[in-house]
Amino acid sequence: MSLALLLIGSTVLLALGWRRDDLRTLRGSADAVDVLWVLAIAAWPTVVTYLLAPLVFPGDAAAQVAGAQFPILQYAPAMIMSLVALGRAVVAGRMRIDPPALVLGALLLVGFASLVIDGSGQVVNLVVAGILVVGTFVRTREVGLALIACAARLALFVVVVSVTVAVFVAPAAATSDCRSDKCNIAQQVVSSPFAGNGNAAGLAAAILLPFVLVRLSWLRLLATSLGVAAYMEATASRTAMIGVAVAFVIAAGLILIRDARLRTVWATAVLVAAGAFSILPLYANYIDDDFSFRGQLWTAAKHLVVDNPLLGYGPTYWQTMGLSALFDANYSPHNGWLDIAVGMGLVGCVGIIAIVALQVLTTDNGVRAELIGYYAVILSISALESVYVPYYLGIVPAAAVLPLLMYHPVRRWPTVASTGVRTTAAEPQERIV
Repeated sequence: MSLALLLIGSTVLLALGWRRDDLRTLRGSADAVDVLWVLAIAAWPTVVTYLLAPLVFPGDAAAQVAGAQFPILQYAPAMIMSLVALGRAVVAGRMRIDPPALVLGALLLVGFASLVIDGSGQVVNLVVAGILVVGTFVRTREVGLALIACAARLALFVVVVSVTVAVFVAPAAATSDCRSDKCNIAQQVVSSPFAGNGNAAGLAAAILLPFVLVRLSWLRLLATSLGVAAYMEATASRTAMIGVAVAFVIAAGLILIRDARLRTVWATAVLVAAGAFSILPLYANYIDDDFSFRGQLWTAAKHLVVDNPLLGYGPTYWQTMGLSALFDANYSPHNGWLDIAVGMGLVGCVGIIAIVALQVLTTDNGVRAELIGYYAVILSISALESVYVPYYLGIVPAAAVLPLLMYHPVRRWPTVASTGVRTTAAEPQERIV
């Protein structure tokens, strides 16, 4: 089977997986900003990396833009939507700051402080990351899970279609021969001169899947899962495939289980298993060549963590070290926990855990199981990749932004009205059961 057929089949199956009222929900939504925000953060970076940039900057021109400025091309729309959301909240004159956002803001400040102290001057990624999440700091209302699910399905479809089009219109840039250790049935894989391989394209789809599968019937769930599986085969992202499998297991359980408490128990059980898998480098016996040479990265990262366990070396340290390392350091240690520990030490790990714990423990029961399931997928991916780095622009920033968009606090957090009078936030309007 050819790569093009895999991608065409994926596109058709994903189209069959759409719910009948998805387009009506998107058209009738008053929250167009939130829909566009999901598309901008979750789909646009893939469209740029695998379709637009290779067409606009072919051949040697790619090297001239694939530097510090490239994140601006990828994330400018998402930054604009984040600032629009912030402005909308300010203009509404009734603003709420959620506890998870406070912790995330503190991590961003620590990250900026570390750059100032070490004088590295590499601030582009942190500035972009800060703008991407600033729109979630000040809220006026929650975004319904149903709307997030519809927007996620649309974003996934855009991702797959853009990669499919790229394979047809720019095959030399969008495809490459598969590696001997990760070959697929097509003997070719999705690629890009701006990404090196199809890993980022696969991960972009995997982190959307927990929301994509919300409220789907069994037939649509099966069609969507098969479509994503075909797409993953084309990208040859094995780590993303793990996330897809976990997302399917969670979604199947949530379809079968009707009781809200049991749904939470089911999602939590998968989360615990995914958490145990995410710390694989701490207990696995491996050599440098294992896990596609991740063993070498894990060993180097663990040595760094032992030498400076409390505060780490700063968010940009790994990339800076990679310029002079005696091995191919890549973009991260390829494990979420090690990436955080090297960058921000124990303080960063505790901060990340606090963000997630606050979200899960204080969110509304109607969406808690889906939120827990989302983080179970992120943890399963984090064993072999680093996708959840909310204080820094990681390989898939959408992984940190999407759960902040759908956060539904169960209690009334204090808000500040335009008059300066403290009031309370409205209760969530939608309960997904």
